[in-house]
Amino acid sequence: MKHLSVAMILGALAAPAWADDAEAGRALAEAWCTACHALDGAETASDAAPAFAGIAADPDLSPGQLRARIAAPHPPMPQLDPTEEQLSDLVAYISSLSAD
Repeated sequence: MKHLSVAMILGALAAPAWADDAEAGRALAEAWCTACHALDGAETASDAAPAFAGIAADPDLSPGQLRARIAAPHPPMPQLDPTEEQLSDLVAYISSLSAD
């Protein structure tokens, strides 16, 4: 029993303190991204930025690659400097729009 308790504690310490929260990611996207990106629909909000549904549907873009693009954006995307939790939440939200 003692070994099980130690394993449970170590497992809890190794896990992040938060879970990816798509709803929190949607709120961030509404605040930071709607000037350029359409959130839920297939349309675009501007000529320069694809809709998030289209990004989520891209089979060549993994969640890790999406995370990297948000963390170190390319022009004309502004530098957002999200926290790790915000970054995870944004990726979770965009990924949730995939039709899979």
